[in-house]
Amino acid sequence: MRIKKVMNLNRLKNKILLIIFPLALTHFIKDVRADWLSESAPKKIITLAPSNAEIVSELLHQNWDTIVGVSEYTQVPEQKKIAIIGPMNRLNYEKILELNPDLILATREGNNKQQIEKLKKLKLNVVTVGSESLEKLKKSFLVIGNSLKIKNEDNQVYKNFDKNFTEIVSMYKKKLKHKKYTIIIAQHPFFVVGGKNFIHDLFLSIGMENVFSSEKERFPQVSFESIIQKKFDFLIINETNPFKKKQIINKMNKIFISNLNKPKIVFIKGDALLRPSQNVLIAFEDLLKNIVSFHNE
Repeated sequence: MRIKKVMNLNRLKNKILLIIFPLALTHFIKDVRADWLSESAPKKIITLAPSNAEIVSELLHQNWDTIVGVSEYTQVPEQKKIAIIGPMNRLNYEKILELNPDLILATREGNNKQQIEKLKKLKLNVVTVGSESLEKLKKSFLVIGNSLKIKNEDNQVYKNFDKNFTEIVSMYKKKLKHKKYTIIIAQHPFFVVGGKNFIHDLFLSIGMENVFSSEKERFPQVSFESIIQKKFDFLIINETNPFKKKQIINKMNKIFISNLNKPKIVFIKGDALLRPSQNVLIAFEDLLKNIVSFHNE
């Protein structure tokens, strides 16, 4: 009888092991796979443009631990001490080598070909993205994600951008379709938004017409005379000095009245609209709210 009980107990133990072992093995395999993925992802990243740092931090859920170097004017969390590797157009190659990165993220617009070629000759892993159009900006989220070992289907930055962009188009297209605009991004000399960049494409998506769309440069230099000769509904100005805001408005109003063309003047705060990252949609929507409020007056 006792032998029978022992045998039954052993059978029960074997059944429990048959249930538990596969489950334990599954968890073990998952843990190993997770470790393998984390080991293959880059551990030391340098971003050569502020926009790339914004994309990386968002993809990594605001975790800056793997970013070891950034370019000037990158907005880094106060508590983080991250090396500055120079302005985009004048990189400190010694500092970059000293940081020993396993991934460098560059941009076609901010970093010239010579810089990128030099980094590659130094046997560094360089991934380059562009924002010559809205589609290329969106593609940059996937390219950077892939370089971080994030699959396209898991790329939340790309998905959220697409979702938010669709909502913005739906909200503003009927209100602003066929309205004409120009964007002055710098003065003395004057630079405007041309027809070959993601900003032009953003406005085009809601049906707004850029009066300098025929200019093939991203930010062409134009004369002030060529601006006031155009007819448009909105003059959008990059606000570099808020103290001169009233002065600029008064000057522009006088000039445009004399030319029988008085557009509404709207100011852009900061440079968020000019930076090719997911945050551009926040600046874009804020600007559209201001434009609509002027339009409804």
